[in-house]
Amino acid sequence: PLTFRETCDEVGERYGLSPREKDVFYLLAKGRNAKYIQEELCISTSTVKTHIYRIYRKMGINSQQLLIDSVEDWKK
Repeated sequence: PLTFRETCDEVGERYGLSPREKDVFYLLAKGRNAKYIQEELCISTSTVKTHIYRIYRKMGINSQQLLIDSVEDWKK
């Protein structure tokens, strides 16, 4: 079985996420919010929001819950 990180990496590859988007994706998949991601990755709030927007667009989703569901569904 894949680790949570490996699953996130596979999902990120599937949707063509950039390396930085994968970092943001991983934290979103863990349920973290934009403020936490900003502090953890040492990037601005607007940069976090831009990454989240691009991740959602690439995945064809519009919420963090759908992102989390996609990771959970990938494991099945």
